[in-house]
Amino acid sequence: VNRVLEEILDTVSKGNEVNTQITVAADQQRQASEEISENIVAVKESAEATLASVERMPALVGELAGSAETLSERIARFRV
Repeated sequence: VNRVLEEILDTVSKGNEVNTQITVAADQQRQASEEISENIVAVKESAEATLASVERMPALVGELAGSAETLSERIARFRV
């Protein structure tokens, strides 16, 4: 009887160890998934910011060209 009880306790103990390992592994996978998700969001936000900057470029280039032309005209007035 004692031997059977010891085998049962040993089996239950091993089962608990396996459950603990599974719990730890699942938690690590959850943490990794959260980190991947956060990184994906960061990449998305960075891409959106880059797109917004690129979309503003034509207007900024136009403004810069206009400023350069105005500056050229003003410089031409001061030439002797």
